[in-house]
Amino acid sequence: KSFSHFLGEAAVVFCAEPVLARKLRRGFPKSLNGAPVLLPASRTAWRHQLDHWFDAQRIRPRVVAEFDDAALMKTAASDGLGFAPVAAPILQHVKDRYGLASIGSPAGCGFACYLITLERSLRHPAIVKMASQAKETMQSSVRIKKAT
Repeated sequence: KSFSHFLGEAAVVFCAEPVLARKLRRGFPKSLNGAPVLLPASRTAWRHQLDHWFDAQRIRPRVVAEFDDAALMKTAASDGLGFAPVAAPILQHVKDRYGLASIGSPAGCGFACYLITLERSLRHPAIVKMASQAKETMQSSVRIKKAT
């Protein structure tokens, strides 16, 4: 048996290799219409959030590929295959590691993050500290997104 502990909601930032990001930044979010996009697999909650946001904005990007592996999706984006969603809390890491540049943040689009454990309550000090830091990170990513 396992238990899920809600950590918070992570904001989303669309990213691409710098030349494509610069092009798509102009007129965001309408600039995404018809643009090549790399997305999480269609069966994921994050993908459902993204699809809902695209529908609400009446934006139809051209889906180039779907990924089960987020690192592979970021690698494909760094190769210039399209823009990709990135969780705001790891944006700086993504910029440093993959050389991606941010395009913009879709307002009202995020995804819930959970810590899955075998215990109903968090007792181990290291797990309690990691959960606390993760919650802080989620909250600050939402504050940053609201400020921009």
